[in-house]
Amino acid sequence: MMPFVKLISIYIMVGLAVFAFFKRDALMALISGPEAEVVMVSEPAAPTPEPAAEPVIAQPTLEPLPTLTPVPAAKPKFPPADLTVLQPTDPKDMETRLGEARQAFWSGDAVTAEFLYKGLSSDFPNEVIAIGELGNLYYNTGRMTEAATQFHAVGLLSLKADNTGQAMAVIGVLQSIAPDLAADLKSRVDQQS
Repeated sequence: MMPFVKLISIYIMVGLAVFAFFKRDALMALISGPEAEVVMVSEPAAPTPEPAAEPVIAQPTLEPLPTLTPVPAAKPKFPPADLTVLQPTDPKDMETRLGEARQAFWSGDAVTAEFLYKGLSSDFPNEVIAIGELGNLYYNTGRMTEAATQFHAVGLLSLKADNTGQAMAVIGVLQSIAPDLAADLKSRVDQQS
């Protein structure tokens, strides 16, 4: 029972201290008595200015805003490439080489990925996966003209393989980056239909 009494007495003391803090002026008047003079400090009164003539307000002059000139977008910067010539693990195995190119792209090594995708595109010129992923690499690094060329090639190969659905999907991408190539591909799809 003793710890409980101590706890209650602590709460009462803290409550009284808080009360005394907020009511300290009234408590001081009780302690020092009514004859105690309370001195209030106030700021001295500012002298009143004499009325003067109407103030003259200067009107701001409006200057024309400077014209903004468009700044061309900066070319993407690639990390410096090693001077060693990269060779694919197995030049005949497309899946292995495609995996190596994808790994280089996913790890942020655009130079190596571009080298590997270009090698795949030249060794397998009718493979839309390699050419399309090279286009994706160019697109993600801001090289839209090169990306559009690769995507257009994918569309043409898709039409050659009678895959009109894939060609139409490529047209959708090309419309935002190269409308002229999209129109060309669309006309070829219409001719084939």
